Amino acid sequence: MQQHAMAMSQQLSAVEQEVELTRSELQQLIGAFAAYVDEDRRMNQLQLAETRIVKVRQQIEKEYGHYDQVRRHALGILQAADVQLVRRETMKTASEELMLSAPRYWLAPALVALAAWIHDDPQLANRAVAEALRRHASKTCLFFALVCRRAGRYQASTAWLEHYFSLQSPTALEREAVVLVDAVTNGAFGVDARTRSQTVFQEWLEILAEQPGFVRQQQADWTAAFQSYVRQVQTDTFPYLARYSPTWPELQAVLSQARVHEEILSTYQQLFEGPVEAAPTLVEQVDALLEKLVSHFDEEERPLRRQERHLQLIIDCNGDVDGATARLQQEEASFQKTVHFGELLTQASFHPQSSHASLATRRFSIALSREWAKQAHANLTASYRAKCPRTVDIQIKNWKGQTTDGTNEEELIQSIHRHLDEVLAQQLRQNRPKFWDWTLLVLGGGGLASSADAGLLAAIGGGAFLLLFLLRFVGRRQRRKQLLQNIEKARAEYEHALRAVLADVVEYRRAYEAADAQAERVTEFLASLSSEDFVYSGFDPHRLVLTS
Repeated sequence: MQQHAMAMSQQLSAVEQEVELTRSELQQLIGAFAAYVDEDRRMNQLQLAETRIVKVRQQIEKEYGHYDQVRRHALGILQAADVQLVRRETMKTASEELMLSAPRYWLAPALVALAAWIHDDPQLANRAVAEALRRHASKTCLFFALVCRRAGRYQASTAWLEHYFSLQSPTALEREAVVLVDAVTNGAFGVDARTRSQTVFQEWLEILAEQPGFVRQQQADWTAAFQSYVRQVQTDTFPYLARYSPTWPELQAVLSQARVHEEILSTYQQLFEGPVEAAPTLVEQVDALLEKLVSHFDEEERPLRRQERHLQLIIDCNGDVDGATARLQQEEASFQKTVHFGELLTQASFHPQSSHASLATRRFSIALSREWAKQAHANLTASYRAKCPRTVDIQIKNWKGQTTDGTNEEELIQSIHRHLDEVLAQQLRQNRPKFWDWTLLVLGGGGLASSADAGLLAAIGGGAFLLLFLLRFVGRRQRRKQLLQNIEKARAEYEHALRAVLADVVEYRRAYEAADAQAERVTEFLASLSSEDFVYSGFDPHRLVLTS
């Protein structure tokens, strides 16, 4: 019976192993089948994308192929004007032919206006500009602002630039506008452009100031920026205050914040000193804007272009639709990003490295934000002034006292003496004979008195009690002497510590007043900043690439 049971157990174990093996093989088969289905789906999506992208490109070519032709001619006309290798009549004829092939595209009449300008035909140029503005005002203004700057026509460029800025929303500036703000502050558009752009920028700030919480947020940003300059006062600067004053943490924090004025003044004075030279890369960025403007597709083409890009990403991802969609969303988020003007000022003022802001733009942003900076600085100053302790607590062991400016030394010394006198009196009271001392004396005297009757044993006992009493009495006399010596030593130590603390208090008050006095200088410096003054004052060498 036992052998039969063991055989059944072995058979069951074998069955379990076979079931486990079958389950494992089944899981592998399911995984392989899922991988096959996924690969088949990806291949189908890849083939579908390859087929559809051809149709989409054919549709783009059919509906917007003439737009590509206009863009290619635009780049050609600009380059030809730079090197002056093409006759004016040829450019004029080519631009007019493009106008016929692109009845809705803003760039076509813009090129007609440009060619008419080069050909010295103001009437045709004006009509073409009006049509380009009707089709797309923002891009037309940007196009002619960049073309005029490229040609060294700074007066016309300024007018177009001013109009372009007036079409922008300060809560959602286009990426091109961010580069243009940097270019204006660096003088890439000439001196007059900076002055006239000031009006637009001030209008933007007025619009933003009406939004709830905007001014408060800007002041908070400036407060945080100023707080970053706070350096904690070390305890070894005022060692006795740090050791003997419970008020030291408040004093330390207040002086640390008061000394921030010197840091702020030094940092910003250094920032605003010296000339600024426009970076060559900035001029290249401005020129690149023009090439980008005339080479990228228009909003009208965006749906088909987006579809084409999505299909191309599916092909690049080998049929992975989810991966391609995620990449497309990332590209669109980067491309469509707009910038808040307040954020632009904040980034340029506090994070010039990450925002790639030039020195001129940083100066301009700080000067334009000076009212927020002044208010934040005033709030910071008022905050630590309100927290500055009027009285300084002093604690030397168990003695406590207070001082305002360290001038009440005699009063505090007398307080120390009274405190130590009380301590001494308490210690002396504790050193007085106790009940057992008097008991020993009574027992000793009684033993000696009864020795005549009680014998030698009573005399020995009485003598022992008296000897013990005398020993305790001598010990109390020695302790009393030691207590008096300790108190006198403590008086000297307390007075020395007190005088050291009061000296630190005097030095602290002087340091605080000197640091706090710098607040007025910071206020005057911030008030003196002007966004019109602290920008690049040079005039970039222009290229006369277009002739009239």
